[in-house]
Amino acid sequence: MQLQMSNNKNSEVKAQQSSIPLISILGLLSQPIVWSSLYLVRTTGGGYPAGPFGLLGLLEGMSYMIVVGLAAAFAWKNVIIVESRHDKENTMPLDWAERASAITLVLALGVLLSLVVDRGCVPNAKPLLDYSAYLPVCIAKDAPGLFGQ
Repeated sequence: MQLQMSNNKNSEVKAQQSSIPLISILGLLSQPIVWSSLYLVRTTGGGYPAGPFGLLGLLEGMSYMIVVGLAAAFAWKNVIIVESRHDKENTMPLDWAERASAITLVLALGVLLSLVVDRGCVPNAKPLLDYSAYLPVCIAKDAPGLFGQ
């Protein structure tokens, strides 16, 4: 019976270790997508277009959710509970993804603040949440376009 328990613990540890790289990879791949989206938001007032079958918008939305989730995990671990990690080797890629996400979230707040100050509007989050009845929403038609053209 004790032998089975140790095998179960080993399989649980292996499952946890194997899930860390996937989260790290998704987090690190999401960063450039969010950065380019932030560039579009800053220059045009809106993010990526929906694209064919809404796939480009889905990719953008999922990337934002991954970045926000990893930034929240970073804040939880390092600000709220100040977790001490004794096993640094296995969590280093996850730490990179969390820190990059926290920096990206700060950049996103800076882009939002600059839009409010410069243009007096915020980008709309359609189709998830339409708050145009409550706040002035940026209209992408009035913007200079991609790369200022």
